[in-house]
Amino acid sequence: MVVGPLRNVFQLNALGPAPKALADCRAHLQQNPDDLEAVALLCQLLDRQGDREQAIHQMEAAAGLVLTDPEDYLTLAETAESLGEFTRSRELAQRGLCLDSRHAGLRNHLASSCIDLGHFDEALRHLRAVLNHHPDSVAAFKMLADLASQRLYSFSRGELDRIVELIEDRRTSQEDACVLAFAHAVILETQEHHAEAFSQYQRANQLQRTLFQKAGLRFDAEPFCGFVDANIQYFTADVVHELSAWGDPSQTPVFVIGMPRSGTSLVEQILAAHPHAAGAGESPEIARIASDLSHIAKSNRPYPQCLSDCDRQTIQAAAHRYLDRLGWGRSGAERVVDKMIMNFIYLGLIHILFPQARVIHCQRDPKDVCLSCYFCSFGSIHWASRLQDIGVVYREYQRLMRHWRAVLPLRCLELRYEDLVRNPDAGTRRLLDFCELPWDDQCRDFFKREGTVRTGSRVQVRQPIYTSSIDRWKNYERFLSPLESWLPSSDD
Repeated sequence: MVVGPLRNVFQLNALGPAPKALADCRAHLQQNPDDLEAVALLCQLLDRQGDREQAIHQMEAAAGLVLTDPEDYLTLAETAESLGEFTRSRELAQRGLCLDSRHAGLRNHLASSCIDLGHFDEALRHLRAVLNHHPDSVAAFKMLADLASQRLYSFSRGELDRIVELIEDRRTSQEDACVLAFAHAVILETQEHHAEAFSQYQRANQLQRTLFQKAGLRFDAEPFCGFVDANIQYFTADVVHELSAWGDPSQTPVFVIGMPRSGTSLVEQILAAHPHAAGAGESPEIARIASDLSHIAKSNRPYPQCLSDCDRQTIQAAAHRYLDRLGWGRSGAERVVDKMIMNFIYLGLIHILFPQARVIHCQRDPKDVCLSCYFCSFGSIHWASRLQDIGVVYREYQRLMRHWRAVLPLRCLELRYEDLVRNPDAGTRRLLDFCELPWDDQCRDFFKREGTVRTGSRVQVRQPIYTSSIDRWKNYERFLSPLESWLPSSDD
């Protein structure tokens, strides 16, 4: 097992340099070369510092060991998946199943991989096999609920009763109860029991908030608003003009931004279906660069003020670092889509690094987008478990976007989710024209595209475009008073 200090160092440096964690991990593996959890951590750290090739080498070296424990194969399969080696991940999981065909973790991993690929029938076969031998598998119930949300699965009365029993059982961990409560809420909403669904979403979010607090994560509006203030104060038109002169002229990156659940995954999938484009998913690299800049520039000031201590070489090195990560496995693509939605916070940095890059700003009805955030089990976005906090973030997002529009000479397409789903052909043409890509019918049929999709809406984006999510909030209007005071009367 990985020793505690290694995990702690990695967690504390999740957005910044972690040289000590890397050194500690290597030292640990010198003494414990068969510790596959330590190998997995080493691979994460290597990938974090931009050495994905070495990370894959370490993973493959471990995969070459004689393994007798199915859990070891699961560890390696999850590591391979995190490195973007999806085919290898499935191979490793299959090898593990040869040792134990009833292993729930390996079956669930394969089911999740099948959902990523859009192979829903195969995913269902794996999930049914799991429940045959592990009738209380929380992960299986969660994935079945995702499929049920798109009418791809129908729960039996017995399965629904068992989910409720597990939620109420005091022996169920808070983590599992949270997952099951979200799953139950999704099922109830699919059945149009909206009041019961909202009650279950509330319960799920209360559990989620407790888990965040136990992990030391608590949303505090004051520092978040302060960071928005710092960006507004620092990024003037003059500062942007001066620093962007050092940026990289590449037009390859396309940054898709907006609030979570605003249609960003749909936009990425439409563009990624084009033969001259590719999708990079949600790349954390811009946030990492922002976190690292103060250290790299040897500045005693935080981001964004540390940009004033950066020279041409620092700016260009940061741009090249981003392009190197963006281009991994995507050579030849004219446009590569980065849909890290919260990158709206870093638009000033993005424009400085890539003044010619395109930005697609996805917008959606404020109540729909905020409610959808509340209904989604993000697991990593700690402001999404309270309607009031979501309202604060939405207000600050709008405030910052108004500033960017005023000071940044962006190549920006403002795209409304409702317009795109009501008239997909016109919306798709707007996207392609903006990216200077010729029309291709594959973009219209994006949901048929082969390949892995890794996003919270991975089931939805495998379906033809639908309009049923418009005005979803109206089913829950009587529950939204904690949110409404934070929202504008109309989206700008």
